[in-house]
Amino acid sequence: MNAKLINLIKVAGYEVREYTGRGDRNSCVASSVDSATQFQADLTLAAADGGDNLPTVKEVAKLFKASKTDSLGKREIVYFPSVVWVEVEEQ
Repeated sequence: MNAKLINLIKVAGYEVREYTGRGDRNSCVASSVDSATQFQADLTLAAADGGDNLPTVKEVAKLFKASKTDSLGKREIVYFPSVVWVEVEEQ
């Protein structure tokens, strides 16, 4: 799921980053966004459009159920503790 989620975030036009949330031991996949709600909508729409190596809409819904957010002042970070960070080579 790591590569699929990373690809989806990029396809939706967001930057992917590594993040370790409060109390988490491992780094996970994350993105710094202006609006977590807009981010969720954009990723869902990108998944609905489909494509190679992208999660399904159902998989995206499950990821967001387990996602968390932290405030970064004017921005938010949305992170997915269940998706451990791994370096993915650019394709």
